[in-house]
Amino acid sequence: MNFLANQAHPVITEALAERAHTLLVLNVPEGASPEDDAQASARALESECDWLVVDHYGLDDRWETSLRERARNVLVIDDLADRSHDCDILVDPGYGRDSANYAGLVPPPAELLLGTRFALLKHTFAAYHDAAPLRPERRRVHVFFGSGATAMRWLARYCEWLLDAFPNIQVCAVGRGDRKALQALRQRHAARLDWQEQVDDMAAHMATCDVAVGGPGSATWERACVGLASALVATSENQVPVLRVLDGARFCRFLGSVWDLDAAHFTTGVAAFLDDRDALADMRARGVAAVDGRGVDRIARRLTRQEHGVD
Repeated sequence: MNFLANQAHPVITEALAERAHTLLVLNVPEGASPEDDAQASARALESECDWLVVDHYGLDDRWETSLRERARNVLVIDDLADRSHDCDILVDPGYGRDSANYAGLVPPPAELLLGTRFALLKHTFAAYHDAAPLRPERRRVHVFFGSGATAMRWLARYCEWLLDAFPNIQVCAVGRGDRKALQALRQRHAARLDWQEQVDDMAAHMATCDVAVGGPGSATWERACVGLASALVATSENQVPVLRVLDGARFCRFLGSVWDLDAAHFTTGVAAFLDDRDALADMRARGVAAVDGRGVDRIARRLTRQEHGVD
């Protein structure tokens, strides 16, 4: 299996180095057009593949059509429903998604796999889902903002705000961040900060916690699967409408955006979140009911059927 990326990222590089996969780095200049990116991708692939899986907010049907000469089938992963796609299958694990969201964006006969049943989670999450406790504790707070540059920028700040404002909680943080700041926090707060740059089994790590604070993305469905009620912070503009919908559905609590939140507003929001025991129990129940951790299996079975011409 080949993975295409414009730049090599340490998280991706380390993960693929442990598996029998190849990372193809494009090194397309910043600001290059989608057409230039598509040409570089085609050159990197060299030969035709059975499936091309596209997961990128900056790509649309123009890029996908350009790569048709290299792919028998195209699968697109999206959660914004804001642009057209040329694909055979589209996966959007968004909460409450239906075909109306993609009307006029994905032409037939493309198949739409929509909703949290298709959340793309590592297989270990399914095991913890089956034993997810709906417990009332609020002592261990899982903090995760993702594995990219966003985590580097925000992880230490939010950990500090939590540790300073809530002396009775333990912060269990995961992700690359400002090492100097996080190490200083660990010294200042002793056993109250458990920080790891990377964990081998995120499902197991999350399952030791009671609630979560962090950024959205696929981690939203991971938290739900293991029964973690979550208070989430938007780190980019395109996350705001998604988080408002989830908050309105009582699936999580939307605290605000990184560009609006200061320590006072953040801690006030977290305090209200932790104090609302009924809402916490409701979020846990909704999450476990919506996400069972078997989305990858469902998608894989669908790909296999199409590849072998069986429907």
